[in-house]
Amino acid sequence: MNKLVFCLLILSVASTTYAEVTERLDYIDYPATVDAQLPLNVTLNNASPIRENGNVFHGYTKWWVQWHFWWQKTANGECTMSRVKVDLSSTITLPKLAGTPSRVQQSEFDQYAAALKTHELGHYNNGKQAANAVEQAILHLPSMPSCEQLESQANKTGLQILKEYNQKDRQYDAATSHGKTQGARLN
Repeated sequence: MNKLVFCLLILSVASTTYAEVTERLDYIDYPATVDAQLPLNVTLNNASPIRENGNVFHGYTKWWVQWHFWWQKTANGECTMSRVKVDLSSTITLPKLAGTPSRVQQSEFDQYAAALKTHELGHYNNGKQAANAVEQAILHLPSMPSCEQLESQANKTGLQILKEYNQKDRQYDAATSHGKTQGARLN
């Protein structure tokens, strides 16, 4: 009886799979030197390095998802996933006031910057969801006749999920009007 329990424990340990997602989030600030003669919006537009399709944005989030996986041969000769590791690296770029802002400018900026950061963290959350979705989808791929097929399917699956979450980022910007509905708006 003890030998049977021991053998079952070994089999259950041998067949477990392992997965992990690591996350890294960095912030980059760009200086926006205030001018008492200019509205804050103009100051930020002039200072922002974020330009896309002729538009100027004050904040930007970039996330990257990379995956690595290991497989093993099963008793019947098929290939199955044994370990998946997914890395999420993200950078959020935001403005930082420079110079000597008035109390009114500083107050307006503080409210705007908090809302802008909240919006950008929404993009970061999309990246986190993408990383977790990739990890789970690859981990739960069925066994395949060859490791080459499993590798190909894992990469196709990961790329498809990234495509879906890039679309979710675009939808998020459309739904929030790039954060304006979340309070990231200047007069």
